[in-house]
Amino acid sequence: MKIAEDRGFNRRTHRYELMALKPAGHNRISGVRVNEDFKASLKGLYAVGDSMPGGGGGRAAGAMGLLLGNSLPSLVKGAMEPVVDEGQVESQKQVILAPRAVKGGTEPMELECAVRYACERYAGIIKSEGKLREGLRRLGSLKRVFLPQLMAENPHYLMRCLEARNILDMSEVTLQGMLERKETRGNFIRLDYPETDPSMGGKLICQRVEDGKAVIELVEQIGLKPEYTQGEK
Repeated sequence: MKIAEDRGFNRRTHRYELMALKPAGHNRISGVRVNEDFKASLKGLYAVGDSMPGGGGGRAAGAMGLLLGNSLPSLVKGAMEPVVDEGQVESQKQVILAPRAVKGGTEPMELECAVRYACERYAGIIKSEGKLREGLRRLGSLKRVFLPQLMAENPHYLMRCLEARNILDMSEVTLQGMLERKETRGNFIRLDYPETDPSMGGKLICQRVEDGKAVIELVEQIGLKPEYTQGEK
């Protein structure tokens, strides 16, 4: 509200659009692919947190933190000295600091809200190929037109610019994955594929970047260890 007032917007006299509330029951199945030790495919990267495995909230984050914390001393002791790619660091530094040179551009919250609106509208609980492709088109437009216009007057806004950039990237990845799952399963509903595909049972859609391009693949979900399944029939 403070940002709106600073820009001359009065919610009592000006017309504006309200975003429809999303239905409850969204599934949270996305996350970072890790092994049982929370090690990601990127060497040296370990991922924990409430959203990392696709849901679970604070209770999952706490358990993961405790498990990884117990093994951290041995991991650190066996770690090699890091090899820093100075060229990569410099290129990323230029990307991160670019909003400082922009004047009269887009505030990070404006871009973030536009991205969230596109996801709410085109990738909500009820999905179809047409909606998902339109959502990707709109996200692409935001990336092409407004991402270069992000501006930051201080370090706080610079951090928000980086956050908005990451949210845009992850939104694209999520919609691309939704396109690949051509079925309805649980509360993942595709109007154009109303039936559950048995061949997709126990499968995960994983994405990675190779040579700057997204690669999507179907992988088997990791099963529980035998000691965790004792007593099951």
